[in-house]
Amino acid sequence: MTDIEKIKKYFYKYSSHFTENEKIYILNYLKYYYNKKNILLPIEILQIFDYCEVIPDKNNIYLGFIKLLEKMNYKEKRILEIGEGFNPRLAIRISKKLTTGKITVYDPSIYKTIKNSKNLRIKRKVFKQKTNTDNYNLIISFMAKKSAEIAIDYAINNNLDFIVGLCDGGLHGDEDDFYTCSDEWIHAIILQTNNKLKKANRLPLIIENLNNYSNPYPVLISKTYIRKKQNNIIEFPKNIRYN
Repeated sequence: MTDIEKIKKYFYKYSSHFTENEKIYILNYLKYYYNKKNILLPIEILQIFDYCEVIPDKNNIYLGFIKLLEKMNYKEKRILEIGEGFNPRLAIRISKKLTTGKITVYDPSIYKTIKNSKNLRIKRKVFKQKTNTDNYNLIISFMAKKSAEIAIDYAINNNLDFIVGLCDGGLHGDEDDFYTCSDEWIHAIILQTNNKLKKANRLPLIIENLNNYSNPYPVLISKTYIRKKQNNIIEFPKNIRYN
């Protein structure tokens, strides 16, 4: 089966989700991708191409993000993913690699035909911090625009590990939109997150990248850690002057 046939089969399976113009756009994007495989795909295109196995492993940014997750020993974790779109390919890929862990993904737009599996729970609704009581220990979000901020706040407020991939989605178009460009939003997120981590007595951010996958946006990582004064530290007297 050719790549075009795979995508047309995808359109047939999810026919109610695409207009004819959208189908033409996606097929044209496939032709563009053939010529420039080292490009950052829009998340909606990425989900379709990943499902249809159009993307070589060396170019698949989902696999790059999962490699970063290995720093968190993710296979045994209870993972919460916030906001991934209509076809949560990252969550599905992660669920297949888990051993004793589970992943729950929240997004109201997820296809109704995508079902829960052994290690995967689908929540077709907006994630709300105040009403959620599940016992997670790793929070993730990947190129999900405003969900990045929600994921970071929830993780810090509950002293949880997190790994959040940013994107160009800093401009939300609402009354709380204070940013004039994506770079401004990204810098603000990093500064605000570090300030929140410091206030919570946690180590500063670890900032990784996925440059090998043509992704210019940072990935923010934080592992839970409580600073404690070691018993063997000797404090110098404050009234002595040192040159």
